[in-house]
Amino acid sequence: AGVTPVNYAYEVGDVHRYGALGGGVINDRVAINAAFQVAAAGGCKVIFHPNVDYFLGDSGSTENIFTVPGLQSTVVYGNHARLIMNTTGNYQPVCFNFINPLNVTFNDLRVIDNGADLSVDWRGAWFIYLQGTGTSGTYGSVLVSNCHGEKLVAFLKCGTASATRIKNVTAINCSTKTVYYPLSFENNGDDVTVVNFRAWNPRRAYFPIGVQNHDIDL
Repeated sequence: AGVTPVNYAYEVGDVHRYGALGGGVINDRVAINAAFQVAAAGGCKVIFHPNVDYFLGDSGSTENIFTVPGLQSTVVYGNHARLIMNTTGNYQPVCFNFINPLNVTFNDLRVIDNGADLSVDWRGAWFIYLQGTGTSGTYGSVLVSNCHGEKLVAFLKCGTASATRIKNVTAINCSTKTVYYPLSFENNGDDVTVVNFRAWNPRRAYFPIGVQNHDIDL
């Protein structure tokens, strides 16, 4: 994957293998990105340490913190870790931008944007963005389970009007607090199942447009 581990004591896919320190103060963005790039190249898993805070740095633009094209057959073991973001202006940085994902499980990961201000329209991060690109094809089969988002513009978002469709997205036992759009599906994201989703203080808990076959328990 073109990634050189920093600490070989940790297994492949463990974010600490690539230099993450945790603690919520030092910026762990580079190390976490390395773990996802290894997974995209066939590593098949990303592992966070239990109940550890990981700081992703300040975001002063509408940027993608992690862009992961073609992630397939991968499990993200969150282990109740927390990702801490800090948006520093009227921007919408994207934490995870997954392009044409296939058979991906995201389990037990939390995210908070300490710089979000939802009294200002569109100042805050997106957590997971599933994006279909290309002239044809079907991707998806994505499971998000036991995840939590706080102070965000969007928690789980699927978008980009494209002939390439994202299908079979499932969210189970997830929750949000003070999130503008907890669930947003704009012109992509078909065959979606949401079970036991709890949203505290949303502006619009569920926003579907241009999609079909949704079963939402909210």
